[in-house]
Amino acid sequence: MPCNLTQSYTLGCRDSRGGIKEVLMVEQESVSTITASAGVITAITMVATKKFFKYAQEIENANFQQVITASDANFTVYYEQDLNIVVNSPSATMWNEMKLLSQNKLAIIILDNNGKYWYMGQVNGSRLQNSTGGTGTAFGDRNGITLAFKAKEPSFAQEVQSSIIAALTA
Repeated sequence: MPCNLTQSYTLGCRDSRGGIKEVLMVEQESVSTITASAGVITAITMVATKKFFKYAQEIENANFQQVITASDANFTVYYEQDLNIVVNSPSATMWNEMKLLSQNKLAIIILDNNGKYWYMGQVNGSRLQNSTGGTGTAFGDRNGITLAFKAKEPSFAQEVQSSIIAALTA
């Protein structure tokens, strides 16, 4: 049975921007329930005392992309979600926090430069895949680290209603 299409796509105004403003992260097991309607998350319930932590991003340093991977031979489809963020001038405490990020399955909410929030790794969680960084050589080089996160999901990242974010963050 075919999967019926539901809508057309038309060109709108050129008012979209790329990039990430901030990222919110918490251990995936700290999220109790998620309520969604028509592809938009309208409520997130957290385990008592747990909150998402904010990772602010400089302009044009972070990105989020989603890739559909389909196999005709296997009749399967999954969605790979990739997030790259930058931590500038890391301190000893931030290095310790990055170690904790690498040891956890994470729930990640991304705020893009269009003011929209997206939930990465909703079903299977997100994991830190690798990181690269250092001090640079010249005074103008980055002294920091790029963190790469990945999730493999049964669907695209859902949008998160902006009105619920304040109650979720530390």
